[in-house]
Order: sequence, then C-alpha cells, then structure tokens
Amino acid sequence: MDLNWLLLIQGVYLAFSYDDLSYHKLATQLPNTGSTTGADDAVDRNGITCMKTADIGLTSEYKTVWWKVDLGGVYNIHSINILFKNYDGQENRQRGRFAGFSLYVSSTGDIPVVVLGCEKPDVYGRQCNLQCPLNCKYNVCHIQYGTCFACDPGWTGTTCTDKCRDGWFGKNCTEPCANNCKENAACNHVTGLCDKGCAAGWIGPLCDRECDDGTFGNDCVHQCSDHCLSDSPCNKQSGQCVGGCELGYTSSDCSQVCPSGYYGLNCKERCSGHCMNDKPCDFVSGYCSNGCHDGYLGTRCNTTCLKGYYGKNCSLRCSPNCKICQNTDGMCACKSGWMGPQCLTECALSYGENCQYSCSVHCINKVCDRFNGTCLFGCAKGKNCDRETPPNDKTTDVPGPTWWIIAFALSFVINIIFITYTMIRLIKQWKISLRKQPKSRGVLSYWRSTFRTKEIETIGDVSLF
Repeated sequence: MDLNWLLLIQGVYLAFSYDDLSYHKLATQLPNTGSTTGADDAVDRNGITCMKTADIGLTSEYKTVWWKVDLGGVYNIHSINILFKNYDGQENRQRGRFAGFSLYVSSTGDIPVVVLGCEKPDVYGRQCNLQCPLNCKYNVCHIQYGTCFACDPGWTGTTCTDKCRDGWFGKNCTEPCANNCKENAACNHVTGLCDKGCAAGWIGPLCDRECDDGTFGNDCVHQCSDHCLSDSPCNKQSGQCVGGCELGYTSSDCSQVCPSGYYGLNCKERCSGHCMNDKPCDFVSGYCSNGCHDGYLGTRCNTTCLKGYYGKNCSLRCSPNCKICQNTDGMCACKSGWMGPQCLTECALSYGENCQYSCSVHCINKVCDRFNGTCLFGCAKGKNCDRETPPNDKTTDVPGPTWWIIAFALSFVINIIFITYTMIRLIKQWKISLRKQPKSRGVLSYWRSTFRTKEIETIGDVSLF
C-alpha cells in the first residue's frame, strides 16, 4: 500500500480517538511562500493541501524558518502528529530534513499538522470521558492513564487520593505542622491550620506563635497577674508565675494576697500582733499603718520599750520603785518597801518586795522597817525580835509551835533509848543477885526510872530496883 495512504489512514484513526485541538486554529509561518501553501493548510485535515516554507541551509537566504499553531487555550495534549509528504526515491533527503528536530521541522516541504488531545482539561481516556482524580493539581491528569502529574496541597500518591501523614501538610506533604493544636490534634493536612484551635499558649493561623508576654491560655485571651516576681512573664500555657510572687502575694499565679496576719515573700512572715486595735499588718511590708499597741515601737511594732519605759510610743517612765515594769501598762513587781500597781504605796505593818511579809507579832505595835522587817520600836516584853531571821535570809524561820513539836519528839526518842538501856542493865544485875542469894520464899521486884536518880528499896530480904 502507498505510504501516503498509510499516513492518511493513521491520521483519520487518531482523529476519531481524541479531539483534534488544532483543527482550523490560527496557524502562522515564516517565511510565507504563497497562498497555495500557507500555514493554514497544515491544520485543515486535508491530506492533499500542505504548507510549505522556504529553503534553509548554508547557502540559503534563510537560516531559520518556523511554523506554529495557536490552540487558543491550555489543553491536555495526547500527541502531536506531523504528516510529511513522501517523495519516492528521496527518502534519504527527507530523513536529513528531520535530523535534530522533534516538533518543528526545519526543512522545506509539505507539513500537515494534527494536534490530538481532550478539549476539556479535567478528563482523560481515548474518548475523553473519564474524570481526572479530584486532587490532581490544576485538575490535569495523564491523558491516557489518569495519573496526576502533581497533587494539590495536602495530598499524595499517583492519583492524589492519600492524605499527608499526621504532622505534615501542604505541597508534596513537605511542610511540618507546628504541633501546637488543641488536644494534641494533628493540623489540617491541606492548610496546616488547627481545625479545633490552638493549644494553650499559642496563637496564629498555624498556631506557631507563642502568646505575647503578659498573656496566656487558649487563644492567649487571659492576662497574667501583675504580681509575678521581678515582673517576669507568667507561663504562657498555665499562667503560673514560674519565678515566684512579689512580696505580699501567693498562689501559683500570684493572684491572691497573703492571708491575714502574714506578709512578705511567699507570705512566710508573721505579723507582730501588736498593731493598734489589733488590725492586721500590711500584707506586703508587715508595717502597722495605724500605729502600735502600748508598749511597742517600730514600723512593724515588733520592738518592746526600753527598760524603764512603757505605754503609747514608750513615752511614759516606769516608777523608780519598780523592780520589773510591764512595757504595756506600767504595772510593776515592786522593790522592797513598796506596793500597789505602780509601786507608789509604802508598806504598812508589812515589809519586803511587794510588802508580802507581815511585821513580827512581837514588834511593839507590830511596826517594823518596811524594807527589812526589823522592829522600829523594839520588841514586846520577854521577846527577842532581833534574833528572828528575816524572810530574805538564806536560813529558814521555824514558827514557835513547830519548834515545840520537834523538841518534844526529840525528848521522847531520847527517853525511850535511856529507859531501854536502863532496863537491860537492871535485868543483868537481877540475874547476878539471884545466883548469889540463898533460897527465899518469894521475891518481888520492881523498878522505877526518872530523869534524875535511881532508887533501890529493900522490903525484907528482897532488893527492889
């Protein structure tokens, strides 16, 4: 069969398989050799009419010639068919004209062109009736197999039906998620956005930006406490003051003042308890803003009055008769010879510290020295008051009745010992005399003891002890 007919049949077959995108489209060429071989003749589906350009070569007028067709849009092209007229016996010459070219032929001759493809961009197949996969980039796929040349962002695979794996998104699934989505959810595989919003402490379309200093929480809508130590920013997730709180504040976010009665760093310092009217001290400094109780000084009222002073602002002087003076009200423990709340009253019929001892009953009129208890006007007749031991002596006075009890007890013990000793001696002597005397009709003996003498009476021939 003639080669011309084979080429023509092939062109007709292809034409019925795919759309002829170049048919009657605008074609141009340079140089233009005439109206009978113009550029339009290459796209009229007529195998008889052909376009033709001028010669090119080393000795030719033109060094470059070209022909083109404007399809009028962007199409998915299956193939470009260029039909050359065959010249019998000139195959080698024609072959040389094709050398180095794939689409444009730089030789003179007849070049009918058929561009085959699908007019609609999102279909494929021989009949152009199969829909390209939805996620192919630009909705364009391979015109024969339907595979995608590239995928829309967020999709992968030959047909772009697979989502990006968790943690990745975007073009070719090469963009990493920020991993700051709420509830640890993965970001959107297409946009990288967090569909449920950002985790606490993060903000921005991709949740990749931390909260500004001074804010925290979901969407960074919460304000940090103003009382974090040294104005340091709070934790942007929880709002906690990581470095601690300013003086006078407590709790994890430093939003609470110290409880009543405490102040200072971490509220560990206890107020003095001596603020005026029992008011609590300042929770920051511990100062008593209204002043101090009587007997205390200082901004925190934690200093007692100097010895010898008492009262408001320690402005009152204690009585000189005080041994110990209370700093609050001036109440005293008195020196010897004085009594009363502030030791301003002299002892009467008494003596010693706070007048705690009564004068001796043997003092005339019971009057004694209020400092040491000596009788000022002497003792009652027959009494020796001066020998009585004063209470502040280290020896201990024993009252009269107690002394007589002790003396009686000692005398009783001594008598018992003496009587026992005497009886033992008398019994021994009696036994000796019995051994020396002849028999007698009866013996009666008895004895009597006193503190002064021992008497022996004789009745008949019997000795009585």
